[in-house]
Amino acid sequence: AVVSTQSLGGLSSLYKKNILNAMRKTAPPTKIFGGVTLVVKQAKPEVPVSEIKTAARRNGAVVKAYIDRTCTHVVCSVKEVKEGNMEQAVKQGVKLVSCYWVLMSDEQKKRLSEQEYSPGYDPKRALNISVSEDVEVAAVDIDNTQSEQVPLGDDNAFSLDPV
Repeated sequence: AVVSTQSLGGLSSLYKKNILNAMRKTAPPTKIFGGVTLVVKQAKPEVPVSEIKTAARRNGAVVKAYIDRTCTHVVCSVKEVKEGNMEQAVKQGVKLVSCYWVLMSDEQKKRLSEQEYSPGYDPKRALNISVSEDVEVAAVDIDNTQSEQVPLGDDNAFSLDPV
């Protein structure tokens, strides 16, 4: 839909320009979540539910308040899974995901694998494992407070770096 200052009705012209400028600065909508019907049951404390819903809608998902037969995904916590609150949804084939599945897919502008973003996913604890030319392993703890390097004795090494 095309929005112009005329279509914004009786608002002041300065206010209309501010609205249009804000709309231009937001990312254009995509369809990476086309066919996804999502329910947000619980997010991480540091991530507002409204942010997850906005990102999902911006990328083509239908967001609902309650799980029904059309639901394909539920954003939930490990606690809800352990308490058995998602049992019926799983039996219906609904995929359970972390809020980071929505947010990271939105950020990368592609639909990421649901398996990699299960309800227990936490980017602060994820590790990126890569092979390097150096003959050592760099081990970094989760909080980035300590690191150590251990010689391996051959030409290839693995490094563990927080994502």
